[in-house]
This record gives sequence, C-alpha cells and structure tokens, in this order.
Amino acid sequence: MHTRKLNYLSVAILYYFLSFTTLIFSQKSVTFFELNEKQGLSNAIVNSIVQDSLGYVWAGTEDGLFRFNGNKFTAFDEQRSYILIPNNTINALKVDRKNRIWILTNNGIGIYDYTTDTITYLLKDESGLFPEEKIFTAIAEANDGTIFLGNSAGGIYRYTNNELTAVNIVNSIDGIDFNNLNISDFEIKGNTLWLATWYHGIFQLDIETYHIKQSDSHAKEISYNMHDVYFHKDRLWVGTNNGLKYFETNALHDFVMQDFNFSFEDEILSVFQDAKEALWVGTRNKGLYKFIPNGKNDFYLEKQYDAGMGQNTISHRTISTIFEDRIGRIWLGTHSKGINVFDPLGETITQITPPVKELLLGNYITSIRGLAESRNKGIWFATDGAGLYHYNSNLKEPTKIASTNGPLVLNDDAILTIKETKDKKLWLGTYSGGINIIDLETKKTKRFTKQENSLGLQSNDIRTIHEDKDAVIWIGTNRGGLHFYDSTKATIKFIPESVSLDIRAILDDEDNPNILWLATYGDGLIKFDKTTRDLSKYNWSSENKKELPIALSMVHFKERIWIGTKNRGFICFNRNTETFETPKFQGKLESNTIRGMVAEKEHLWCSTNRGLSLLDFETKKITNYNAIDGVNFSQFNDGSALFTSSGNLAFGSINGLTIFDPKEILEPRLLPKITFTDLIYNNEPLTSAQKKEIMASSLPIEEDLHFKSDLDIFSIELSVLDFDPFHTRNYSYQLTGYDKNWSYTTDTDIVTYRNVPPGSYEFQARFRDEASGALGPIKKIRIHIAPPFWRTHWAYLFYLVSGILLLLWGYRYNNEKVAIKQKLYYEQMMRQQEQNSMEEKIRFYTNFSHELRTPITLILGPVNDLLNSGSLNQRQQQSLNFVKRNANTLLRLINRLLDFRKIETENIHLYVGEYDLSALGNEEFASFEYLAKERNIHFKYTCSEEVKAWVDIEKIQIVLNNLLSNAIKLPIREKLYLLLSSKKGILHVS
Repeated sequence: MHTRKLNYLSVAILYYFLSFTTLIFSQKSVTFFELNEKQGLSNAIVNSIVQDSLGYVWAGTEDGLFRFNGNKFTAFDEQRSYILIPNNTINALKVDRKNRIWILTNNGIGIYDYTTDTITYLLKDESGLFPEEKIFTAIAEANDGTIFLGNSAGGIYRYTNNELTAVNIVNSIDGIDFNNLNISDFEIKGNTLWLATWYHGIFQLDIETYHIKQSDSHAKEISYNMHDVYFHKDRLWVGTNNGLKYFETNALHDFVMQDFNFSFEDEILSVFQDAKEALWVGTRNKGLYKFIPNGKNDFYLEKQYDAGMGQNTISHRTISTIFEDRIGRIWLGTHSKGINVFDPLGETITQITPPVKELLLGNYITSIRGLAESRNKGIWFATDGAGLYHYNSNLKEPTKIASTNGPLVLNDDAILTIKETKDKKLWLGTYSGGINIIDLETKKTKRFTKQENSLGLQSNDIRTIHEDKDAVIWIGTNRGGLHFYDSTKATIKFIPESVSLDIRAILDDEDNPNILWLATYGDGLIKFDKTTRDLSKYNWSSENKKELPIALSMVHFKERIWIGTKNRGFICFNRNTETFETPKFQGKLESNTIRGMVAEKEHLWCSTNRGLSLLDFETKKITNYNAIDGVNFSQFNDGSALFTSSGNLAFGSINGLTIFDPKEILEPRLLPKITFTDLIYNNEPLTSAQKKEIMASSLPIEEDLHFKSDLDIFSIELSVLDFDPFHTRNYSYQLTGYDKNWSYTTDTDIVTYRNVPPGSYEFQARFRDEASGALGPIKKIRIHIAPPFWRTHWAYLFYLVSGILLLLWGYRYNNEKVAIKQKLYYEQMMRQQEQNSMEEKIRFYTNFSHELRTPITLILGPVNDLLNSGSLNQRQQQSLNFVKRNANTLLRLINRLLDFRKIETENIHLYVGEYDLSALGNEEFASFEYLAKERNIHFKYTCSEEVKAWVDIEKIQIVLNNLLSNAIKLPIREKLYLLLSSKKGILHVS
C-alpha cells in the first residue's frame, strides 16, 4: 500500500513539472537579501524607509534611526550617538525637497540637515502638550515646500519659513471631533491633503482654506483602521485592517472608497506601486503580494511571497513598509526580521541550492554536478549526495524528483551526469551506482550496474553520457572505458579497445558522423572511429613526459575542439591538421583549471576553481567574473555546464547552481557614483568638537577638510550608496599633490594615509569595474593639513626678523673679529720680530762662543805641554795648573752656550756613563778654591767615600759649577762647604 502511494506521488510530481508548459525559464526568480544586525541594524522592527537625494537609505525603527551607506548602518538614538534624535520610537520618515530628513517620533519631531550635520527639534518635551499630541505619525509636503504634520491625537501642523504653527481646521462635519481623531498617514495631491485615520475613514483638507470634508459619504459607517495611503497617478491606495481599498481621485462625482478585486483576508499594512506599474501589497500575516496591471485599469495576482528560510522567500510574514530606491530595488521593512531588499526584475545572476527543508532530513548538500535542460525549459540538476532536482524560475524553490529516499527511488544519491534523450528518457550517471534511467512518460525507472565477467558496464562510476546524431547513447566511465546502449537488445555494451580509459566528455565530430572525440583524464584527446573501433590519441603534453594530460571538459567552437584541462588552462585542437594551437588573448585566467565550458556566439565561457572566465573572440580579451559580480567564487564542478534553449547559462559548483543570461552580463552597465561616508582621524572616530573644527557640514556634502598639525594618520571610507548584494568594493583613488599615480583598493572600503606633509591636496576616488576595467565618475574633496607652529606665517615672520637681527649681529661680530685678527696679526708680527731678534742674538752668541773656544783650545795646548815637560818648579807648575783649570772652566762655559743653542734647536742629547763623582767634586773644589780665598770665604770639600753614578758627566759638572758659582757670589757668606754623598742609590749634593 505504501509503495502504491509513493509511486502515485512520484507520478503527480513529474506530471506537474513536465506538463506545466507555461513555465518559462527565462523569467528570473527574485532573490531577497536580508539586512539585519550583521550590517548594524540593531532593531528588527522597521516602520519606515526613505532615501535621500545623495543615495543614503534611512530606516526608522522601534528603537532608533539608522542610515545605510550601501554596506553598513550608522545608528542614531536619543542617548548614545553623536547626533541625538528626539525619541527612539520612529513612526515615519520623510525626505523633503531640500534633502532634509524629517523624523517623526513618540516625542516630537527631528529634522536632520546635511549642511550642519545636526538635528533640529520640534515640540520635543513640549510641556503644554499631552503625550499623545507629541506622537507624530503622518507627514506630507505641498508643492510650495510647506510641510504638513499630523499626530495621533488629531492635531495638524504646518511648517514653513522655519516656523511650526498649528492648523485651525474649519470643521463642518457633524459627529467628528478632531481633537480625538487618530491620524495614521498623509498624502497630498494639488491643494488637497488626504488624511487617513483610525476608525473614521479618509478626510480631505483644503490646505488653502483649511476646510475639511469626508471623502466617502459612507465613511461614518466605517469601523476599521487605515494603516497606509499611497498616491499613484489618480488613484489613492488605502491599506486597512479590512483589506485593500482605493479612491479614483479624478472622478467627477463624490469620492467612493472601493474594494480591490482580491480578497486578502488579512490586514494591509503597506501598499506601493513601483515605476513599472507593479502593485506591491504588504500584509500583517500573509507576506508580500505582487499584482500586475492587466491594461484595463485592473490588476491580476502574479505572485505571493511568503516567509521562509531560502533566498527566494521573505524573512518575515509582516511587511510594515514598502519603498523603491532610485535604481529600482524594492525595500521591505518587516516587523521583526529587519529589512529585505530585492530586484523585482530578478537578479542578473541567480544562485540556486537544494531546498532548505532538506537540511532537516540531513541531506543539505549544495554541490551540484550533472546538468540538463528539461523539455519544458526548466533545468534538471543533480547533487553530489542529495539526489535529483528540477528547477524552474516561477517556483519558489527547486523540487526534489528522485533519490535513494524518493519520491522516485534511485540506488545512489551522488549523480555526476544527466542526459535527457530524444526518446523522453532521463539518464543519470552516478558515482557508485552505475546508470539510473527514468522514463518521463511511464514514470518508471531502470538501472544498469557493473557485473562481474560481463561485457556490459565495466564501472559503476559514470562520468559522462552523450547522445550522438543517430540517437545512440554513449557512456564514459572512470577507468572503465567507453560503452554504448544497444536499444535493440536494451543492454549496455563495452568497447574493449577503450579498456581502462577515464572518459570525462564525449563529442560528435562536426563533419564525420562515424567519429567521436573523447576527452580523458590522463590520456589526452582521443579520436574514436565507430566503424573500425580505432582509437587515436593526441597528447598536448608530449614534450613534458612528467605532465599528465588531464581533460575535464570539452566543446566545439570556431571549427576547433576546445578542451578544459587541469592546471593547463584551455587547449585548442585543429581537427584538419590534427595539431594543438595556442590562441593569444589579452589578460589571464583567474585559475588554470577549467572545469566546464560553454560556447555562445563569439564567446567561450569557462568555469574554473575561482569563478567564471570569458574568452571574447571579437576583442581577444579574457574577462574574469567572481564573487563581486554575484558569481560563486568557490570551485565549480567538472563538466557541470549548460547552455539552455532560452539563452541562459548554468554552471554547477560546490556551493550551488549559478544561472544567468550572458547578454545581461555583457551589457555595459552604468558605473555608480561613490561618496565619502566616514572619516577617521589619528585612528579614532571624530568627536563632535573635531567635526566642527575639520568640516563645515557633513562629510557626504563637504568640499574641504581642515586637519590640524597633530595629524599622523587619517582614513576615508568610500561607499557606493546604491545597494549591492555582493558588496562590490573596487575603487581607484589618488591624493593629488602627494600620490604620483592612481592606486586601487583590494576588498576594502577604507583608504588610509600616513605622515602626509602639511599642505593642500585634493583627494579623488572613483568606482572601478574589475571585470571590464571601466572607471566611474570621480568624487573629490580638498584636504588642507595645517603646518606645525614653526611652519606658520607668523613663524616665518619671526624667522625673518630673527634672521635679520642675526645677520646684523653677525656683521658686527665679524667686524670685531676682523679687528681682533688684525690686532693679533700685528702682535704676532711683533712677536716674530722679537723672536727673530732673539734668534739673531743667539746666533751671535753661538758664533762668538765658537770664536772664543778656538783661542782657549790653543791656550790649553801649550799649558799642557809645559806641565808635561817636567822643567817647571813647583810654583810654576801650580800656576799653570790653575791656568789650565780656569781655561777648562772657560771652555766648559762656552760649551754651555753652545748647548743652549742645541736646546733651542732641540738637538741636545744626554751622554750617560758610570763616573766617580768624588773626582768631579775635587776638580770643582780646586776650580773655585782660588776665588773663595780672594773673597775671604772659608771653602772646604768633603766626600765621605767613593761616589759612583750613571750620569751625563758634563751636565752634572754644569750643575755643580752653577751651584758653587751662585754660592760664592753671595756677599754675606764666610764659609762654604761642598758635601757629596750617596744614600740608598740617591745622590745628595749640599
């Protein structure tokens, strides 16, 4: 019984997907991107969303105001941020024509102005108002710029010429007390202000006369809430707790609120009609609805988006507000899941994974291998472990078709290749279960597996399945060779000549129907002749014996066979010359391992280990696409590539399925403007005081920054304000006057400069499209870095005055120095003259001494002869001895004069020897004894013993001579003693 139910369910699922011919794959699915605390949106209850003229998106929540710069939110609250808001509960936001942000809170109103980077308060903490009179909920701007504001107590204010005044309503409606009227929303058209209220319907206020009237004659009977009103052309949409209503405001008769032609059975919290006329309706519990105009002023439901876990579903069922930004993306404010952002036309690149519910079954495997187009223009895709799925863009998520656990039962969940054949069968090649075949008409399955000692299937690891021009099915296996399906006998047969081949791709020959081309793992390219069974091998790495020729994919293109290899990039084979060629392209592949290949017009698309690469044969350029373009940056899978009949490309990777229309990828896109969103000064965020010193207004509109001299480092944050789900962060920038060339960012929004010299510069930045290299418009800001005090104008004036004074002092000092030099010169001249005079005298004395020494020497000769003759009596001998002694003394004195000259010329030397000083003492005593007698001096010489010493005897004689000469000259001396002695090696003379 259970089996019958399962088969019935399988048939039903297949019938639904294969016979629903209205599903057109070219319709792209919508992807919802959630913005929450990861981007800095710390409160998930979002009441209002607006976008200012610069491009910033503002979100008002139950706990604070947030500004989005395209990457992250900046929070404003009433206590902690550098700009304080009146109250953290934000009921509504409005951007006026002066680009001021109006913030309606539970405690008055705030007005943010970019020119001052401040918030002005209106009615905050107003003591004369009741609490409900400070809860503002509605705002609208008239054609003349007047702002009208409404609070929950029914009060209406007008703001003009920077003044806020209460509006005195002229009320002629019986039974309505505007002091207790709860206003929920405003809309203005012409001179009429439309007021949405709780429990009392819609009112029209003439903003010139302030007369008010009820829009619907039946409004008194209305007992439901008006949540949201929105004008689109002449229709006023009204979201209520009783469905969607509308007014035709160009009607000539009384306005009557009409019911929308769809029963929501839920409260309508928000309503919006986008630039392409699509009507979006947000509900309290039923999610989001999209309605399309049918050309008859009416709408039909295209799709409902309910809450779920995948990217094709909204994050929460309650949609509080709907907003369309300037590039056409829709923003949804939810009740407790932050903000959802999506492109209503669908993303250029769609990422598909198996349904999240498979996670609950333990089968959440995202690696997608086999791909094939279904006959209703959907896609079959196989996972590496979770079975077979079918995808069509009109569905919320892929649907599981077959696996080991059903709905249709397979013998292996790892499916590596898929082929839908002409006879309406789906062939599945598995990793270890052989071949599974699903008959798409009978919904029956059949299997072929390896059998021992059989000429059938030689391996259960199936890598490729190919249907040739004659509708013959060929199977390539991993190390099991080539097989084909014999339809007459319903068996698979083995080609023995291909034994042990690992075949990854099979192609028909474009000219010869009897030829197949096989791309192999390890054996290069092989030509197989079906008739003769001959195999011809072509090895592109034959010159390098160590390199294994590994092919992972193959495709026909430009009359050549293109092979995607492992580590060698693409290989081009010319069938006519049977040679390999190397086409030249500008640029290089992101990765040299090519997993899959698809030929499309003049382009060859390659899936690699690092995204997709495009070979453009018109421009001869290689362009790489990766995560910043919305492409999986992870590894793609072997042979997992598909070109659908609707013109889309699909590639399977380890992280899901990538689908896109190549025409949209290749279309030149309008490069976005960038802005400067944050400034960091010396590695610290700016304080309020620093902001006032550095800039006159807020950074996004500032033109000049003035930094102090204490600047060491500063950083500027660059942002593309338009939402980019993949957060493209490629910029080029230059600080003119400092940088010589443009620089490029790498995965960052922050540009930092260190130790920039004082001066004036201009910082320029622009968006850079990494794929094409195109550059967006330039954003500029002037930067002035103040010099330190010692480099200011006052400092330079001080330096000038000081320099002049220094020059004057130097001039005076130089004059004095010159005078001193001259004086010293004259003194030196005088000293030189004196020295010369002294030298002349010394030379005179020296010469004179030489002249005296000669006659004395001549005297000593005869004296010595007479003394030695022996003919002299004693008295004569004594006299001649006396003459000899004095002559020797005179000779010694003359030698002393000559020694003085030697001292002057530094030529004097000591001649040391061992001498008996007692004999020297006797000689000196004898020389001065006669002189002492003449002066009546008692002169006595005493030497206790023989005194020997190592001395220069002449110098010692001079010393003794000077001592005795000076002693005898003293006039009062009567006795003179000469005593020589030696004690402990020391000579004593006294």
